[in-house]
Amino acid sequence: MPAETRTEPLMSAETFASRYSRSALFDRYARARIRTFWQRQVATLIGSSYIAFFVSMDAALAATLLAVCGEGFEMILLRVAQTARRRGVGLSSIIGYTTFGAAVQALTITCCVILLVETAPNHEAELVALCFLMAAAVNAGYALTHHPPASKVKLGIYGACACAFVLFEARSDGETGHRLVTHVIEVALLSYLTQNFVSVWVRSFQRRMENERALIDGAEQLSTVNRELEIREREMRNLSFVARHANDSVILFKPNLDISWVNDSFVRLTGFSREEVVGRKPWEVLEGPDSVPEGQRDEIETLVRQPVLKARLLNYTKDGQKIWVEVNRVPVFGPGGTIETLVSIERDVTDLVRHEEEMAQARMQAEEGARAKSAFLATMSHEMRTPLNAIVGMADLLAAEDLGSEQNEYVGIIQSASISLLTIINDVLDYSRLEADKVEIERRPHPPAQVIEDAVRLLRAMAEDKGLTLDVRTDGTLPDIALFDSSRMRQILVNLIGNAVKFTDFGCVTVLSSAEAAGDGWTMRVEVRDTGVGVPPDRAEHIFGKFQQADAATTRRFGGTGLGLPISQSLAQRMGGHIRLLPAPEGGGSAFEVCIALGRPGPEDIVPTAQQADFERQLTRRMRVLLAEDNATNRLLVKRCLKDQPVELFEAINGREAVEMTLEFRPDVIFMDMSMPELDGVSATRIIRTLEIPQPHIAALTANAFESDRETCAKAGMDDFITKPLRRKDLITALVLAERGEKPLSTKGETGVSRLRANNEADTWTSPPASGTTNGKSIRSSGR
Repeated sequence: MPAETRTEPLMSAETFASRYSRSALFDRYARARIRTFWQRQVATLIGSSYIAFFVSMDAALAATLLAVCGEGFEMILLRVAQTARRRGVGLSSIIGYTTFGAAVQALTITCCVILLVETAPNHEAELVALCFLMAAAVNAGYALTHHPPASKVKLGIYGACACAFVLFEARSDGETGHRLVTHVIEVALLSYLTQNFVSVWVRSFQRRMENERALIDGAEQLSTVNRELEIREREMRNLSFVARHANDSVILFKPNLDISWVNDSFVRLTGFSREEVVGRKPWEVLEGPDSVPEGQRDEIETLVRQPVLKARLLNYTKDGQKIWVEVNRVPVFGPGGTIETLVSIERDVTDLVRHEEEMAQARMQAEEGARAKSAFLATMSHEMRTPLNAIVGMADLLAAEDLGSEQNEYVGIIQSASISLLTIINDVLDYSRLEADKVEIERRPHPPAQVIEDAVRLLRAMAEDKGLTLDVRTDGTLPDIALFDSSRMRQILVNLIGNAVKFTDFGCVTVLSSAEAAGDGWTMRVEVRDTGVGVPPDRAEHIFGKFQQADAATTRRFGGTGLGLPISQSLAQRMGGHIRLLPAPEGGGSAFEVCIALGRPGPEDIVPTAQQADFERQLTRRMRVLLAEDNATNRLLVKRCLKDQPVELFEAINGREAVEMTLEFRPDVIFMDMSMPELDGVSATRIIRTLEIPQPHIAALTANAFESDRETCAKAGMDDFITKPLRRKDLITALVLAERGEKPLSTKGETGVSRLRANNEADTWTSPPASGTTNGKSIRSSGR
């Protein structure tokens, strides 16, 4: 019997998929086989009656028993399968034993057919048996669409039975004549009819599935189209409502840019009614005297005539007021791809334009203020360093003389005060550079432990003078060599350790260091503890602010600018770390921790040797030195500093004279002041570098300590950069470098002499002209 063919209403793609799934088809097959059980027994009863009439009652009972047993066995397995399905058993295992049941049922039918053939009294009974076999095969073929394994097993068994019948007839009694041919044609014809019946059923089932799928797809497409139409209709209503009541002006244009419609906001903004603008071009209504900048009419007209426009335009209201509008115009295309209409949204941005103009003016004022600040700092630096140069230099010269104890005390006070003043100047300049983000952090290989030791050594004498113990401890985890900015790290440590010494009257200052692996390098931690006055809890969060100290009494007692910690914090952050105030140690005092990132050096990194780091500052041969300096005090200072050195010193009081004396005396080294009358040092250096003579080693002497000045000197061709106040060791170091042929123009190190490094920092500004001399006669023509 065929599987269930009852059609059900189509609902959705999901319903279709679930109805025609493998599981659903099997369930329908099982229900149909169970429901049509008794209908199939009608054929069994007909065949049994035929056998009883023509053969015998015993044969009929045997055939009936075989057929019913096979059908019953298959029905039992199908019911078991239904129960298992309800319990959630997988379909794969159920298919197996239901296929076995189908095979058993087909074998019983085959046995009945064989029984009829063997007991048939005449040849007509054989044809009846083959017809019964065909009917069983057709019934099995109907299950191909619902239970293919069971159907194929049955068809295979029935086909094998037909083939066996033909072979049996061919062998029996040696038949090879007309009867055998007749049996072959009968089997072939019945097989052909069976195949046709089954094919028609399968194709019919497939067409029905395809038709239902097509109906579902068509219904879904129709539903989608209807939904889209509803959405578009709703959107059109909403857009119409929005366009009519929008705060922005909405203008509809024809393709030739004639206005076809405007909303109420346009009317309120411009003062023109809808009737006054419809049918006219927008520029005919809204253009005014200043709408088109001078000389840009053709460009503006080309722009506004484009279908797509996004621009900011100056329009005029009906009463002549200026309004700035931001226009966004887009075309709407018809079915044929042609422009049907243009939609323009225009927003009033008059207040925004006014605000932008105010912001631009404020930005100009801020930039002017920054330039004024830079100029002020440069001027103050120059003006303070110039007289400070004389004070420091002369104090150094006095300290070298054999004075009495009282006079030595006076000189020491002058030196200490001048160093404090220079520290304040450097702090202000450093903070200014940090605020402008003009500080460059370099990463070079260096021993971290040596940097800590160098910082401690600089402050050990200060601690001993106060009777303090300065202790350095490490846990042995510091790497031997790491990549970091050693000079900036030393600056941070000098500040922290110096503060600890300064704010501690008795006890000790302890420096603890350690490192731990982090990424491709290390994180170095240095903790500075002291037993001093400590930091009040209410001031802990303010000490890293600029110009801040623990309290006003601290400032009065210990002095300082309050910039040390902010500068150190900023430098630490640029080096991948931080500085933080730790909880106060037991017994009082304070503790600060600085962390920075250390890189792992590669094979290409050159590790500095002791000879590179600290060479003997002594000249080995006599040198000709030209001093170009307009300040008489500075010339006297340089002359006194070099009096015991093997040098022949010449003096020039301006840049032009320096060029002439270079041609005449061919000096080995020139100390060139940047700011001199008639011709400044930078211009003089450029001229000297063009002369066809053995080129001298030129070192800048300047009170301008900004990186822009250093870069300017390098571009002009100078080899070194020495900042004022001048120190004797700086001058001698510069001469030693010149003798060795080294050109170390770069960032300033511990002394006023530059370090061996290329500086890539761009110019930020130029120092302004100022007097800054002790005789009042020098005017810098270079503006430096």
